[in-house]
Amino acid sequence: MSEAETRLALYQHLNTFTSRMLMALKRLQTWLDDPDQALKVDSEFYEKVQRELVISSALSYRQHLVAGTSRGVSLHPGDEESSFLVPIYQRALDHVARFSSARFNLARAFFAGTAVAVIHGTWARLLMPGDWTVRRWWVPTHLEDVDKGRLRVEFGDDRTQRWTLFDVYREAWVVLDETNQHMVIWHQYDTADRHLGFGGGLAAQLVYYWTVKTLLLEALSSGASRIGFGWIHARIKNLLGAASATDLTTYSTLVDQVIAQVEKQRSHNVFVSDMDAVELDAFAPPGANNARSNIVMESLNYVDRVLTTRILGSVLPTGGGDQAQGSMARAQVEKQSEGSLIAYDRETLAESLGALCRCFRVCNERNLRAMGVWDMTDPEFHLGIEKPDPQVAGASLDRVAKYQIPVRKTDVYEALEGFSQPDANDDVMTLQMAQGADAGAPGAGSGLGVAGGLAHG
Repeated sequence: MSEAETRLALYQHLNTFTSRMLMALKRLQTWLDDPDQALKVDSEFYEKVQRELVISSALSYRQHLVAGTSRGVSLHPGDEESSFLVPIYQRALDHVARFSSARFNLARAFFAGTAVAVIHGTWARLLMPGDWTVRRWWVPTHLEDVDKGRLRVEFGDDRTQRWTLFDVYREAWVVLDETNQHMVIWHQYDTADRHLGFGGGLAAQLVYYWTVKTLLLEALSSGASRIGFGWIHARIKNLLGAASATDLTTYSTLVDQVIAQVEKQRSHNVFVSDMDAVELDAFAPPGANNARSNIVMESLNYVDRVLTTRILGSVLPTGGGDQAQGSMARAQVEKQSEGSLIAYDRETLAESLGALCRCFRVCNERNLRAMGVWDMTDPEFHLGIEKPDPQVAGASLDRVAKYQIPVRKTDVYEALEGFSQPDANDDVMTLQMAQGADAGAPGAGSGLGVAGGLAHG
């Protein structure tokens, strides 16, 4: 048997063993908990990590990037027939309060593996765009964040698998089925089979470095106490005479009393004793140039760099300029890496937020059928991308003006930060390519100039 055949046979054997183990587990208990490795190492890992500055800052930075600065609905490519639904769904989404905060909470799925939100809404009489009748519509009002500890998989009497959510108000587990599942937004990062449907995130990897950093911080704090105060040698006259060498209890008690007095009086920068009874010798702490005293700090810096790189895909947002590579070169490379990472997270989050559109359709079936648009495809949810660098946008517009390429006005205003399309009664200025400006020259910036002064629209 060849090596490849041996590996395939071993894989099939392990796969069969895993399936049988899960089947046996289902027979023994009526529910299945989250197999999160981070929770197995420390049941309070997710609460503790939010109080650690380096990790929490990197997580928050990535969550803000993924959540985006704008949101909305748009047509699926090639589905122009459903354009009638876009303003209706957009009007409904405008009723969601604190939508940015809700997207921020859902974006943490890349770390925890799963993020869940319950959709809450209300009924209101509205006149939707394109409709001539005021109808009673259900609209979403807010998204309730749900800790993944409130989720678990239960097995029914027929051993069927079903998701349940713990209701903290009723103190009971609620089954999520076809009657209420459309009211829940599920956002999962890694849906590999080994996660048993709960999703997997970066926490399972970072928990080991977190453990190492915890030990390093403990060593640093204890070492700082010893190094800061240095060593004191207290010589007590006739100590062995006062306490017999065999009487260790009395000897230890005398030593503890001296230590307590030294600590008490050192806090006041004074020491009072009998001149012939106690003599103190102070020793300076190890020098800062000692290489061994910097091992802990170097280890902490290494762990912080690893954690930041794994979360953000780069180091520069929180440091790294002291490395051998130049900051400009590293910024260009890491910007591409981080951009691809954020684009993927943002796309998956937009797909999960599409549950809002499906929930709106289910709750307003009667109205959509009355309007004759029930058979149209739901618009897709999208998250806006931040505007490009003004210098990059200006250089692109210079090239467009140079070669007289036709563009849409809305695209131009979206590319230029701080500009909006003027109304009919606004005072406007006409911009033209400046004389002698070379749009293709490196570092030329924007060659647009003001021509003709102020024109009245």
